[in-house]
Amino acid sequence: MNNFKNANFYLFSFNDKKYILDYINIFYSEISQNLYNEFADIEKKGLARYIADMRNESKGRNQKTIQFLYEQDIFFSKRIIQTARTYDEAFLTMAPIHECNLQCKYCFAKQGENYINEERFMSEEKLAEALEYLYFDYFREINEFRFDFVSGGEPLLGFENIQAVVKKCEEFRKRGKKTKFWLCTNGTINKKQIFEFLDNHGFNLGISLDGLKKDNDIYRTFKDGVSSYAMVVDTLKDILTGDNYTRRFKNIWGLVVITSETHSLVEILKHHKGIGLKRVQMRIVRTTEVYGLNDITFCVYKNLYDELFAFFVNQFRKGNIEYVEMISNDNDYLGKIMRRIILRRIVTNRCQAGKNKVSLTANGQLFPCDSFVGEERYCIGNALKRERYNGVLEEIYVDSVSMCSQCWARYICGGDCYHNSFLMKQNVQDIDGMFCKLQKYLIEQTIVMYCQMNEIDSALFARLTRKIEISTREGVN
Repeated sequence: MNNFKNANFYLFSFNDKKYILDYINIFYSEISQNLYNEFADIEKKGLARYIADMRNESKGRNQKTIQFLYEQDIFFSKRIIQTARTYDEAFLTMAPIHECNLQCKYCFAKQGENYINEERFMSEEKLAEALEYLYFDYFREINEFRFDFVSGGEPLLGFENIQAVVKKCEEFRKRGKKTKFWLCTNGTINKKQIFEFLDNHGFNLGISLDGLKKDNDIYRTFKDGVSSYAMVVDTLKDILTGDNYTRRFKNIWGLVVITSETHSLVEILKHHKGIGLKRVQMRIVRTTEVYGLNDITFCVYKNLYDELFAFFVNQFRKGNIEYVEMISNDNDYLGKIMRRIILRRIVTNRCQAGKNKVSLTANGQLFPCDSFVGEERYCIGNALKRERYNGVLEEIYVDSVSMCSQCWARYICGGDCYHNSFLMKQNVQDIDGMFCKLQKYLIEQTIVMYCQMNEIDSALFARLTRKIEISTREGVN
């Protein structure tokens, strides 16, 4: 052994068992107490001192194991993680109209009121002008696009703008620019002609529903306080049972916001599966309100996930991996961690906001993502004025943030949501401590769960891995 490599392992214990993670190569394992002690000795002495001591001592079994792992670049490596600065795909987001028919209490866009300018939607002429700039100037080197009609208002209230975007993007396709579409709706506007249009143009559809009625009605109501639950479920059923929709369109995403008042993530998954949903994104609310993630509610969120981990293992023992598959995507709060670990994939930043992702507003302003709309200091350009400004998020990666750069979890976590950092710390580069604490816990528990699953049935665990690999190749985000 020489001392030219770096130690890149993290040790932890759970229920009297010992675990180790190679956080550069995303390799993990349960290990014996003796081997755990040997790695702990490296942590205590430092790798250089440990190697020097090994040269002067006869090697026991554990030292030989360490030497073998060192030679195989497992837990020790010279690998340097590079951050991508060129991109093959661009992400555009837009609220077709800055208005909403619901009054969701946790809405970061305040039902569209975070956008303070007079223009509530963009005319077809201005929209065409803005898109021309974004596709052929702002992202001139990129030919693959994903256009998301998302938060900041209920997209289907601005359906004419959605049609105008699709029409323009079809023209751009003839000029070498391809676009995939995603739309997130609150599910209260149930119009067959709208959904047929979305289906015919290849839209991926997400519908917001926070689980059972008792959960959904806490926060997701109409402006007069009336429940939205029944209308959303009816919309889902009409699409899922409709003969006129394609199988692809029926593969709807169930979108869930988790708060400290959420009763059970297990109940939510069972509920969504029961009404025909196969893919779910459950995300913790980003807020400074008392129901968000904070030092008082941390244990509430932890308990929600503890129940979910136990449920996954119990279902696995029965040969059922469907529930794990439901959330194994890059948008679910836990699911992104699960997918990255099982596929051994690293990330170097939280998301693409302000890099190859921008959000377009009705007056042409550009923001890093829809969450930042209305925060003028984070405006990064104006598509109608053909202006592009330097944005702080463009150069933020986990290795450039002081709190992240030496953290063992950084290449699985990717760092805090920039908007969450802004909300909690008023600084996009200052990480929320509660976020870090929960992320590290979820990473540890995912490793424990996967080790348990592999021990229970290695063939079934290999099948789960393959299925997640396939869904990733097929573009399930």
